[in-house]
Amino acid sequence: MTLFGRPIDVAVRTPERLKKILAENPYPDGNPSQVTVAFLTKAPAADAKQKVAAVAKDYEPFTFAGQEVYVNYSQGIGRSKLAEKFSTIIGVSSTVRNMRTIEKIVEMCGASSSTRAELALAPIGTLPEPGDLSPSHLDRPPRSSAPETPALRL
Repeated sequence: MTLFGRPIDVAVRTPERLKKILAENPYPDGNPSQVTVAFLTKAPAADAKQKVAAVAKDYEPFTFAGQEVYVNYSQGIGRSKLAEKFSTIIGVSSTVRNMRTIEKIVEMCGASSSTRAELALAPIGTLPEPGDLSPSHLDRPPRSSAPETPALRL
């Protein structure tokens, strides 16, 4: 996906997949504000676990689960070197949400259960800064005749 001529990686998960991610949380006793899931845009390389292990502290257990990586930042995310450079360390673009946020997203999706919804997660900091916009960026491409799928974008 591109936006304003810049590539934007987007991770998409269905509400059903998000429910499964919550149910499979390997750290159910952790603080839901400190247990996170990194939504990877593609499968990680074979050595990704070793790279994460080299940076993670003993109090930052992690679990790889396909295109998601759970991390329990039991001593907080703010000063964590792993959290600071997670996508660089793992070698795959990702966006991270804590369990509390994922629970709220699932609740929001449940409120509109009659509609097929998918969740699009764009990595924070990937959108252009307001100063980078010019009037030429405001032109929209023609609408497709295909029906749009509702999506939540965080």
